[in-house]
Amino acid sequence: MREWLHDPAHALQQLDLLYLDQPAPGAEELGLVPGRAAVVVFCQTRCPLPELPQAQVVRSTDAHLARRYALVSESGRIGPGYALIDARGQLRYRTFDPGLADHQQEIRILIEGLP
Repeated sequence: MREWLHDPAHALQQLDLLYLDQPAPGAEELGLVPGRAAVVVFCQTRCPLPELPQAQVVRSTDAHLARRYALVSESGRIGPGYALIDARGQLRYRTFDPGLADHQQEIRILIEGLP
């Protein structure tokens, strides 16, 4: 029987540990434009997106991609949560956030602090 933590993608064998200076997984798949910061929102269904004119904001309901961002719960639910990607395409922050719609100002502050 395969160990449930085993994953052929070596980086994912680390209990969904992400290094916050690694290239953002699936940037091309998400349609992210290089040279501009981004917020990737992960949710099970349609969820509100923060309005951030200084960043690209995209939504994903893709379970495989959410897993690569470690934003799938133990029960298999996608998010809700988000990841911040800097203008160089590096993953800088990710978090589960069930109150995403109420945290737009906090997300804006985090985006403004990205290199």
